[in-house]
Amino acid sequence: MENYHKEVQKHTRLTYICHINRSSISAFPACTAQKNPIYMKTEKLLVDKDYQLEKTGSWTFVEIPEIAMPKTPFGMLKVYGKIDQYELPKATLMPIGNGNVGLPIKAAIRKKIGKEAPDTVHITLYEDKATLIIPEELLLCMKYEDGALEKFEAYSDGQKKAFIDWINATQSEETKVNRIAKTITMVQNGEKFY
Repeated sequence: MENYHKEVQKHTRLTYICHINRSSISAFPACTAQKNPIYMKTEKLLVDKDYQLEKTGSWTFVEIPEIAMPKTPFGMLKVYGKIDQYELPKATLMPIGNGNVGLPIKAAIRKKIGKEAPDTVHITLYEDKATLIIPEELLLCMKYEDGALEKFEAYSDGQKKAFIDWINATQSEETKVNRIAKTITMVQNGEKFY
């Protein structure tokens, strides 16, 4: 098999050496890269009104019938906003079994706002429909693989996010590099993350 090396230097603090083999790709970081943000938020108001806290067993939640259950894996929807004056930087609406979605309210949040079921809370939620940004490390390596970036961009945002979240879920640079290599190989073979 034909092996060769390419050195990619984008910034003085970010250098990657991509070793390319017809069957696999290995990227080795020559220095530590800064972490880039994955998303930029865009706001779409979903609800801004009062709801009653409900309790079922050990689960306390707010049922939000105005929001249709999304056609996403497991019927979940990523959101952010406020409950009373408490900031919810990220939360997940979940199906509650009757065709509606609910917002689980953890004990720590209830303690901060001083409320329990059946108290009323004011909920403001925005859909967390973020713009996906490909991390620089992945982008640099994909640019040097014929067609990899174009194939990756053809995936749905959900698929791209799954790969990116998996790559960024580790603190180890070596594991991150291996995941970048595996991602590129999977993309070149037309495989999906899930």
